[in-house]
Amino acid sequence: MRYKTLLFLLILFHGIHGFCQESTVVSGYVTDQETGEFLVNATVYDAITLKGTLSNKYGYFTLLVNPKDSATIAFSYVGYKGFQITVGAQKDTLVDATLEKGIEIEAVNVNAFKINTGLNSVETGIIQMDARLAEKLPSLFGEHDVLKVLQLMPGVQGGKEGTGGLYVRGGSSDQNLILLDGMPVFNANHLGGFVSVFNPASINYMKLCKSGFPAAFGGRLSSILDIQMKNGNRKEKSGGYTFGTLTGSYFYEAPIRKDTSSFIISCRRTVYDLVLSAYNFLSTEGQSNGGYSIWDVNLKYNRKLNNERRLYFSFYKGRDILYRKNAILSADENAKSTSKYRNYWGNSIASLRLNKRYNSKTSVDYIWGLSKYEYVIRNEVKNKENYLTGKIQREFLSDMSQWIFKANFESIINSTHHFSYGVNSALHWFNPVRNEYSIIENQYAITDSVWGSKQISTPEISLYFSDQININEKVKLDAGLRLTNFRIEEKYRILPEPRINLNYRFSNNAALKFSYARMSQLVHLVSANGQALPADFWFPSTADIGPEFSSQWSLGMLHVFQKQQIYKLTFDLYYKRMTNLLEQKTAGVFLGESNIWQQQIVSGGIGKAYGAEILLEKTRGKTTGWLAYTISKNERRFADLNNGNWYPFHYDRRHELTLVFKHQLNKRLDFNAVWLYKSGEALSLPSSKYLINVQQFGAEDFAFDTYAEAYYSQSKNDFRAPAYHRLDININRTRERGNGKVIWTVGLYNAYNSANAFYYYLARNNQGEIKLHALTLFPVMPAISYSYRF
Repeated sequence: MRYKTLLFLLILFHGIHGFCQESTVVSGYVTDQETGEFLVNATVYDAITLKGTLSNKYGYFTLLVNPKDSATIAFSYVGYKGFQITVGAQKDTLVDATLEKGIEIEAVNVNAFKINTGLNSVETGIIQMDARLAEKLPSLFGEHDVLKVLQLMPGVQGGKEGTGGLYVRGGSSDQNLILLDGMPVFNANHLGGFVSVFNPASINYMKLCKSGFPAAFGGRLSSILDIQMKNGNRKEKSGGYTFGTLTGSYFYEAPIRKDTSSFIISCRRTVYDLVLSAYNFLSTEGQSNGGYSIWDVNLKYNRKLNNERRLYFSFYKGRDILYRKNAILSADENAKSTSKYRNYWGNSIASLRLNKRYNSKTSVDYIWGLSKYEYVIRNEVKNKENYLTGKIQREFLSDMSQWIFKANFESIINSTHHFSYGVNSALHWFNPVRNEYSIIENQYAITDSVWGSKQISTPEISLYFSDQININEKVKLDAGLRLTNFRIEEKYRILPEPRINLNYRFSNNAALKFSYARMSQLVHLVSANGQALPADFWFPSTADIGPEFSSQWSLGMLHVFQKQQIYKLTFDLYYKRMTNLLEQKTAGVFLGESNIWQQQIVSGGIGKAYGAEILLEKTRGKTTGWLAYTISKNERRFADLNNGNWYPFHYDRRHELTLVFKHQLNKRLDFNAVWLYKSGEALSLPSSKYLINVQQFGAEDFAFDTYAEAYYSQSKNDFRAPAYHRLDININRTRERGNGKVIWTVGLYNAYNSANAFYYYLARNNQGEIKLHALTLFPVMPAISYSYRF
């Protein structure tokens, strides 16, 4: 009944805008003058009344003005020259503003300061970032990575050193909804996390939401990371390439029809494996070869159909590949045997988006798409003797895919109400475990077997509605509701998820914000560490393993110092409670069992995470950067673990401090430094040991020993590792060359050689005593990269 009622309300509010005409609407797009790329969060305001708005993630804005003779609309964006245009205010007007890059003017109008970005927004826990920042800051191996930049912000932790995992406000890595042009990304990492799947050259904008989640988003507990690809230069051809320690990348963008349509294509691949593979091939005289490689490709096409409709097509495909090939020599020239091993995994994503303006007050985004993740292991052995041939093949497959349709509406009813509403639907397909085995002799199948868990399909549909209400000049409220309907083993459930955001502007330069959000998660992740590299296996909620839930409260304050808006201080308090959490019983997963993804899970856990975050930013001048500090606590409890007692989550770190320093030495040189400190992670260490008879398990490593030592941990995560800290520095040198520019980047990762542990293990020392040892994987490491842009 509630489901039908909400659908009726969506239809009602979709048509109600036609009855409210108290204001004239000025709407349009804000773009870069050189490339035609959309500018996200550009400030747009009436120069007389100083009432304003921001362009959305597609560069689109809608501004209500008084219906008088004319209105002067002003546009501004960080790093661009301001722009004003006068329009007639008697009727609704469409305006496309193009801004020119230039030096910012430090003197800012005192009154215009009232519309500063963030102070009027009801959003809480938001991190918005230009992807170009990743190309400036120092990084491991000189590989620019947008996810590692997010790890430098408060409330966001990384996983192991050098990896790109995100653990947001006490959440797990699978509790982040990562979107690329509106489509979910299930595996965001290459090389086990050392490189993310996002090539900075193809990314325009990213936004991380840690709390106060908009009603339009759901399906994860801890964060929403919305990443938008570039649309492609609509003015002229441009591109470039980069060679670093690990990878080489290339991108090219150009108009197809100037100012009307364009495209961008980018690709990236590891380079070191080509050299190693060639050496291995030559050194074994062609009898053996192998290696590890990654690659990814991004493609986007956009076209302006007319003033009311724009069409976009996005595509991404990426792979990690571990491969090996061996030829077995024989004294018989007519006999030959070869073996091949291939292990690969990655994402395939495609989407089509139509942006349409129904009228001056209502717009909609229609999105159709597919997102797929697969993990595959293939073994093949071929034998040939005289005229007889034989082949043995075995394949393991685990994959999931989503067919998605979204319709997201925005309607401005009047100066008081701004509605967002829509429908998100998805059909999930899961193959948790699938095995194929075949024996072929002389092209005839002798054995052909398939076994594993059956394919699972799960439909899901969500309706949402939110109303952003301008209660008065100081108070704004965004109240929303999301209803998710999904099927678990032929039974349907409806999950209500209320959302509330409140902004109280108590002075010209300060605002107080509050938010509450209820979230649910229907898909779950098991990570198998027993393979050559860690692998991710996704599975749906079942009758035994239900959805996970979270409720989060957040209270924050934003204060902007000085009229020139040079410094900004953000302070947030949060409390998050999680229910029906999952935990893996063991670190590794045996892939052969059909129901292993259920056997490896302990469910029914509860968790709580709370803390305080401080972010102080300097946004203008030759020297910029930020200081981020987080104090937090993160605990979990399961009835079947740790005797039912609370224990700290593995990534529970009491203190985190980050300092980011950027300085423009001159037009050619800029210096950047990052220093970070983190309290030690929580680990489980043995409290006692005992002997076991290993021969009964057939343990070949102990063929001459009957017994071996085994360890028992009385409490979970009761040991604190030493604190983690390091300093990274780099210098970027830019110079003009021909029609383009060359950028050299030289840096040091872990500049003062801090002995940070990658992981801990128990081993005997020279005296035969069992001690805790730490493996340091990344000492001081130089990095260099070369880029060319035209």
